[in-house]
Amino acid sequence: MKPLTNPEYFAFTNHFNQSMLINRIQMMNKNAVTWKTALQYLLFAGAIGLVFSFSKPSLAIDEAEKSKYLHQNQNELEWVITPKISLGDLAIIQQALKKQNIDFKVSKYVLDNSQNFIKQIETYQIGKGYNYVHTHGNESHKLPFKSKFYKYNPHTNQFSSSRKPSSSTLEKIAKEDEASAKEVFSNRILQYEISELKIKHGMSWDKLLYMSTNSFTQNPFEGIEGTPTYKINTPANEVLKKALENRGAIFRKNGFPVSYEYVSKLAPNQIKEFASFVIYDTKNLYKPQSFVLIHTY
Repeated sequence: MKPLTNPEYFAFTNHFNQSMLINRIQMMNKNAVTWKTALQYLLFAGAIGLVFSFSKPSLAIDEAEKSKYLHQNQNELEWVITPKISLGDLAIIQQALKKQNIDFKVSKYVLDNSQNFIKQIETYQIGKGYNYVHTHGNESHKLPFKSKFYKYNPHTNQFSSSRKPSSSTLEKIAKEDEASAKEVFSNRILQYEISELKIKHGMSWDKLLYMSTNSFTQNPFEGIEGTPTYKINTPANEVLKKALENRGAIFRKNGFPVSYEYVSKLAPNQIKEFASFVIYDTKNLYKPQSFVLIHTY
């Protein structure tokens, strides 16, 4: 009788040889994570993140959408309209509000004669349940308009406007723009006045005498066609003396009507510029009228 010690004789009762048994044990002890399982985890995590991203409105401003006139402040969008804001900055505000489903458009944008500041701007916002129109400045006014601040809260879908912002940075920008616009206006006040008169009367000219206590860099009244312009750099007391030669003229000081007596009491060191001319009013049978415009420091 042969001893039954060869493992192959036990094949009918034991279907596992030694190497297969070891492999099975190793597989049982191994963590069962496959690429399919990992992919399932990633998809699940992504879905959770997507849900949270839609849980509240996003106010993040892209780098390409940044403007000094637009700020994010305490879950609100805040912006300011100043007399110096550019169309490019208004376009950035438009894009930021478009992401909140707000239609923001500029319907009017009028610059001053020197193209240095805005005389009038009109904007409107259309959203769910409202339609707002805002007008800043007046085309017929000479002085630059005051800045105005706006907020939009996407959580409550509310607009608000005020003269005082919550952002100190926006307030500083508004003050700087207003000061810059006023400086431009002050430096060109006679030009603005003459342009206003030209629009109001339509006119032909006799002559224009322009005297200043400062040196001239260029003709201050370029664009007044067919008008002889006399430019004199003269002492202030001579400017005042010349201004008082025409008692029957219409006198204006810094854009406002004044009397002959008021002008006669001005101190010479107050006067910066003087313009004297006769208008033949084309809208009133060419009636002549003398004007004396004075710009003071």
